[in-house]
Amino acid sequence: MTDSPDETKIEWQLSRRRSAAATVWALTDEIVLIGAGEPIEVPGRGDLTYPFRAHSEYFYLTDRNRPGGTLAFDPQEGWFDFVVPITASERLWFGARGGDPDALPADELDAWVASRRGRRIACLGARPTDVPCDAELTDALRVGLSHVRRIKDPVELERMYLAERATSAGFAAVVASVTEGTSEREAQIELEAAMYREHRDRDQNGGPKGDHDPSLRRPAAAAGGGPSGLHESVRRERLDEVEHRARGRELESVCPAQEGEHHRGPTDSQRQGVGGEQMSEHHPEHDEGNEADEH
Repeated sequence: MTDSPDETKIEWQLSRRRSAAATVWALTDEIVLIGAGEPIEVPGRGDLTYPFRAHSEYFYLTDRNRPGGTLAFDPQEGWFDFVVPITASERLWFGARGGDPDALPADELDAWVASRRGRRIACLGARPTDVPCDAELTDALRVGLSHVRRIKDPVELERMYLAERATSAGFAAVVASVTEGTSEREAQIELEAAMYREHRDRDQNGGPKGDHDPSLRRPAAAAGGGPSGLHESVRRERLDEVEHRARGRELESVCPAQEGEHHRGPTDSQRQGVGGEQMSEHHPEHDEGNEADEH
């Protein structure tokens, strides 16, 4: 059984995703705000920010990876897409393309919310700081959206497939290039170069393109939090030294602290979140709904 042409298009899937979410929520008078989030500044580096990744709940319903946006839902009127207009600077420095013709300016969101004063508000995605969000309603709708996201559609499966191919190509290149004395930095160069080549070849042969967002054209690797954290800072030391250091840490993580006790590293539920915030044991936004690094 093959997918129909429409099912492989992101526009069709966005309509389906929103319709499925609205059906599961079954709202009558409540409203929903799903925020993209804002860039995080690099401390002490002026206007430099870390690479932006929109909140996965916002990305799932918009396929947009730009900061400052909010997708709003009113069960009586439908969906409203508020975005920050693309600036001349973004076009110049990041290659951003034309905006969304059906979107509304982000600065009109406050008036939209004010016109619905007195109604319960659920805040998904990146939570706004100046809106009275209903915690109970937010939790219930998040569970419903997570249920919708569990079943992957053809667009998500294709992107996951591309991420897997890029990951396989990258590690195959590393295995073929590593010799005695190879540094971690040298291995990183081979890994990322192979990933970019795989992504380029797939893109030229009909794979999904970046559309309106240049960040979607970056190759994605299929990895969890552990590998990402391990290689966040790549050193120039030799790989055998890196392996020796890693094994030493493994031994330390299980050595007895006191008789009858063992000290272990942090579990998934204890890892630090952004800004040092402790992540709770269950965060639906980090569950099965996430695509391969969102792309």
